[in-house]
Amino acid sequence: MPSYAPLKDLPHAEKMRALRNPEIRRRLLAEEDPSTAGISIVYKQASTWQMTFPMGQPLNYFPDPQNNVAAIAARRGCDPREAAYDLLLEHDGRATWRVLSGCTRQSIAENTMFRFKRLFGGRLWARGLATQHGETMVKCAVFNRMTQLGMPETVRTEG
Repeated sequence: MPSYAPLKDLPHAEKMRALRNPEIRRRLLAEEDPSTAGISIVYKQASTWQMTFPMGQPLNYFPDPQNNVAAIAARRGCDPREAAYDLLLEHDGRATWRVLSGCTRQSIAENTMFRFKRLFGGRLWARGLATQHGETMVKCAVFNRMTQLGMPETVRTEG
C-alpha cells in the first residue's frame, strides 16, 4: 500500500499516532491492495470477514460467532475493512486475530513449526544426513519435553 510505505519503518508509538490520523486512515482504506496473491486476495472476499475474529484480551479461542468482523462492521454501520482497521489499533496496535479457516490441524502444525524454529533456529547445524536426523530427533525430544512442562509464555518485544 503506497500510503503505508512512509510509516513502515517508524517507531511503534509514532506509527500508532500516524495510523490514528483521520486523513491517513482515509487514504489507507481508500487504496486497493495491488497484490493478487496470498492473504491479500483472501481478504477481498466478503466471506473471509465472517470468519475473522478479534481474539480480545484475555485471548478468547472460542469467539462468539456474532463477534466476527463482518458482524461488528454491520453493527457499526461501516465496511469490514474500516472495522478491522479500528480493531487493529486497539490495545496500542497489538490486536490478536483468529481466522476460522477450517484448517485447525494445519494451523496447529504451522504454529508448532514456528515455535520450533524460534526456539532452535531455522536450520540444522549438522552436515551429514544421519547426523541431521540425530540433531532433529534431539531437538524434537527437547521441544516435546518443554511442551509437556507447559507452553512458554510468548511476549512481543520492540525490535
